[in-house]
Amino acid sequence: SSDLRSFSDFCRRIDPHKVNKRVLEGLIKAGAFDSTGARRAQLMAVLDHAMEEATAAQRERAHGQTNIFGATEGEDGEGAAGGILIDPPLPDIPEWDQGQMLKYERELTGFYITAHPLARFASAIQKFSTTTSAHLSEIGDGKEVKLCGIVATVKTMTTKKGDRMAYVQLEDQHGLVEFIAFPDLYRTAGALLTPDSVIQLTGTVDRAEKGTRLKGTRVEPLAELQAHSVSKVNLRVGDTPETHARMGRLHEVLRRHPGPTGIYFTFCLTAGLEADTAPLPALTVLPSELFVAEVEEVLGKGAVALL
Repeated sequence: SSDLRSFSDFCRRIDPHKVNKRVLEGLIKAGAFDSTGARRAQLMAVLDHAMEEATAAQRERAHGQTNIFGATEGEDGEGAAGGILIDPPLPDIPEWDQGQMLKYERELTGFYITAHPLARFASAIQKFSTTTSAHLSEIGDGKEVKLCGIVATVKTMTTKKGDRMAYVQLEDQHGLVEFIAFPDLYRTAGALLTPDSVIQLTGTVDRAEKGTRLKGTRVEPLAELQAHSVSKVNLRVGDTPETHARMGRLHEVLRRHPGPTGIYFTFCLTAGLEADTAPLPALTVLPSELFVAEVEEVLGKGAVALL
């Protein structure tokens, strides 16, 4: 069998009774078909049609029927006479944002594949944290700390007075730490205490019998802290016709995210030279996580630097 050419090629080869829709959905979400060049969102959009193709191909193989070119389809996705089957076009839709991709990867495999969800917050974590989970045991009981991470699990309960509170597992890039959100905190920050939320936690160290944990006193969304702390946004672009063609789309993205932060460009010229522009005089933005994702959809990964 030759190498797979595409997702449709794969679907035509499988037995849909053994590799069903749920299995294919999991493979797409885990990035198993990234090497075909198709976006995961595109493949999910055509999954139903691909399953129909798989069923039809299986039926033809079972009955020895021929395709429209008069050749029985072989296991390698070609007709028996060597005719290449044409893949249906993929819809022109954007890829899922990185947060969604990472969430699916974690759900299906137990770990992140594309990147760690905290990677894009590296500078903000360094700025807004006073410690990490790895060093928490070195800090004295009752001391206040600030810790940034992603909410892993949340276990809620009701007190005898009928108030809601929660035990939360917070994951940073070094490990896990548990913190308690007592009713006062849960009442004000409960909406942020959901799995996959990236937060800054302020709390006090509590050395309990089962280990060190934190008593939470304040929770804030890290993306907002980062956005409001950025002094300027740098967009790196190549000085090519393709880049100039994307400027209209980029301008639309910038206008959708008004805010106080100035923008300047770095044009990557030939022979390794670079040229910085002055800040754009009439356009400022709020550099949120969504802003970064939308700009990178236009200019490519790594094109945005928050300074």
